[in-house]
Amino acid sequence: MTTKERILALLENNKGRYVSSHLLTEETGISRSAVWKAVCELREEGYAIESQPRNGYRLSEDSDRISLQGIAVYLKDRSLLDRTVVFDELASTNRMAKLNVVSGMTDKTVIIARRQTNGAGHGGTDYNSPEGGIYLSLIREPRKGERRLTAADIGRKVAAVIEAETQQETCLDEATNRIYIEKKKVCGILTETIADLETGEISAYIIGIGIQIDGTRKNRVIAALIQTFIGEEPEQGGVPA
Repeated sequence: MTTKERILALLENNKGRYVSSHLLTEETGISRSAVWKAVCELREEGYAIESQPRNGYRLSEDSDRISLQGIAVYLKDRSLLDRTVVFDELASTNRMAKLNVVSGMTDKTVIIARRQTNGAGHGGTDYNSPEGGIYLSLIREPRKGERRLTAADIGRKVAAVIEAETQQETCLDEATNRIYIEKKKVCGILTETIADLETGEISAYIIGIGIQIDGTRKNRVIAALIQTFIGEEPEQGGVPA
């Protein structure tokens, strides 16, 4: 973790509260001027960080820029982020996920983008992915004893995360795996599988999720999705994957 990332982690863990310059220098082992430089860089990246001479630095309570440090705040098991990476921009998180599978990075890998330039939706449709939404792809291998996951299984799990965050009832269209709140589409899901052509045995699932809901805590939602699909216990019974 870089010095800047360590400072961000300290600010995220104390969001809304001032962290003294003394503590920041003590925790990072750098000078106050170096702390100031790192804070300036974080501000340039879009983090709303206030400063007061006697109190130190404070990350705004409203700050919700997607970052590993911001996601980690909402995870009890931070090792779930070991294979998670955040990009400012990607053409498609699913496309990047498939490249990771080819290179051997499969289970418990998460690819996140703050925006996509060529996002794909159900049936090969374009998925508009501007800054401000949640765009990620999770790669996970089938678990021992787990029944084969279906698109509807995945859709219901994502819908549950959205309902927990928004406190609103969702509607899942199982034909397209789109999720709606009051007839407004708020989420699209594109699930792909890597399987043996001869046996049909699935070696990995790629779960692409795009969520666009105003007012949601993006880092909290991402943490919930990671916990749901990467940290969950396998469902017993049914057809083995």
